[in-house]
Amino acid sequence: MCFGLTSNYIQGMIVLILFGIVGAFSGPYERTTMQHEVPDHMRGRIFATWQTTYSLSIQLGAFLSGVIITLFGLRWVPIITGMMEILLGVLLSCCRLK
Repeated sequence: MCFGLTSNYIQGMIVLILFGIVGAFSGPYERTTMQHEVPDHMRGRIFATWQTTYSLSIQLGAFLSGVIITLFGLRWVPIITGMMEILLGVLLSCCRLK
């Protein structure tokens, strides 16, 4: 989302580098947590479900990006998808608190 709000390439590169650094930590953390927390007899099913969900999110993101590009243009993709991610995070956080 921050990348879409600037036309400065240096700022955009810094944001993408930070995104890459954070992404490099979240994937292994998720896998390690699942390996330690999931019982042995369910581990295969949980990993398969996680991988399916991960692949589905990539496909859905590509589809949404295409729709946004068609309707609004390329510049709006990171702004709209970023806002959707923030809203989803807030929604899930609020639902979890109840």
